[in-house]
This record gives sequence, structure tokens and C-alpha cells, in this order.
Amino acid sequence: MMLVWFEVNGYTVLLDSDVAPGKVKSERSSYGEVILRDRFFQSLRRINPNVPSMAITEAIKVLNSIPGDTPQAKNYNFRNFLQNGMNVSYQLGKYKLYNELKLVDYSHVQKNDWLVIQNYTVFEGNVRYSPEMVIFINGLPLGIIDLIETSSNAIPLKRNCGKIKFCNYKLPTIFSYIQILVISNGNQARVGNPYLNCEQFIPWHSLCREEKLINGVTELEILIQDFFDKRSFFKSMKDFIDFTQIQIETLPKECKCRL
Repeated sequence: MMLVWFEVNGYTVLLDSDVAPGKVKSERSSYGEVILRDRFFQSLRRINPNVPSMAITEAIKVLNSIPGDTPQAKNYNFRNFLQNGMNVSYQLGKYKLYNELKLVDYSHVQKNDWLVIQNYTVFEGNVRYSPEMVIFINGLPLGIIDLIETSSNAIPLKRNCGKIKFCNYKLPTIFSYIQILVISNGNQARVGNPYLNCEQFIPWHSLCREEKLINGVTELEILIQDFFDKRSFFKSMKDFIDFTQIQIETLPKECKCRL
């Protein structure tokens, strides 16, 4: 059902088994790659029509080696690229040229490439990770929905996200890019980022949330419908709140609703 909910929001939906390395429609050359290079390249050409291909190629090189001593520092620097764009330099003959380019187009939502891949598999070292959903914008992995098995829906999810924290440290490459992390047991859903403590993940709130829950709609469906609505998601990305520095109790009411 999750793929259907994303499809209703206008995303392209794929299974990893259809686009895995070695497949005819493969999106990457190995399980160690996390950026979908061709999709990224074509998307950036579309949203930066006056930027030469050489600049976009250079941007890929920078993003494959984001500055930072730790995955969290890399994530912070990548977030800055998302919000403010990138300045890249490249050599053309004897001249060194510079260009500014946007990684996403916040003003024209439909110019961006919106993709969800189910069971997207990545390997780093001897660690394998296949979250339920990975959300890509312009070929960049920006969100993860990870289903956690619990014996009861009454068990708080914040007590059951040890696997996520393990993956965070064992798979630093993909978690250098992920901005939004959702943990769910298929019913309850909590949202945060990869560098929060488990108890800091919070439920998604919206004006119609309580009404929908009364009518039997799950928290997970509400979150996908509302938070991952394209404009809503971009608003959260553009006005991103650093969960690691701000306590949810101190946020203004409008931010609580958005997050």
C-alpha cells in the first residue's frame, strides 16, 4: 500500500529488484552507490539549463566526497548544498571556470524528479541494509521509511529503533545524505533525522490527523499523505529544523504541525 500512497502523491515508484545493479533498467552500477547518477545528471540539466555539463559532472564528484570528518558533519554540509546550492569549479583548457547550481528547484516542484524505491539495498563493508522505502529527489537519497517489527502496536517505536542507530554508524555513506528518517511498525509512525536519539523521534501532526485516525487511517498513511506531499516536503526541507539542536517542546506551534 505504501507505494500506492506515494503514487497518489505523484512519485514514480519502483522495486529495487527491477532496477538493481545488473538489471536492464539498472539505476546504478553497484550496491555501494547511493546516488542515482544518470537521474541526478538529467535532473540538474533540467533545473540548471544554463549550467554546462562539465559543472554537473564536477558536482557529482563533490557529492561523492562531501567534506566533513564524520557522517554527521557530512550530512550538515550536504544539507547546506540542498538549501543554498553549490559553487563548483572545473577546468576548460587553460581556464578555471566557476558555476552555481541548484540541487533542487524549490520554486517549481514539478521540475524535480520524485522517486521512491522499495527495499532499496545498499552494502558498505560487510553490512547490508534494505529499508522499506528510500525517497529520492533528483537522484539524491533524502528520506528513508524503515519498518520495525514489534510484537505489539502498543510498544512505543522510540524503544525499538536500535537497528536504525546501528545502520546509521555502519553505513555512513547513505546516512551522509538522508535528511528525513521515518520509523514505523506499519501503524504508528515517528519522524526525525538519522542523528537524533530514539526518544526524540516525534509523531507527525496535521490538522486532520485526529479525524483520520478515528476513521481507521494509520499514522503511517497520514504521514505519507501529508509530510511527503511534494510541496509540504519541500517546505520542510527548505525551512529545515535541526532536530539535534532544538527541543521539540520549544518549537512554535506552526513548526510542530509541519514536523
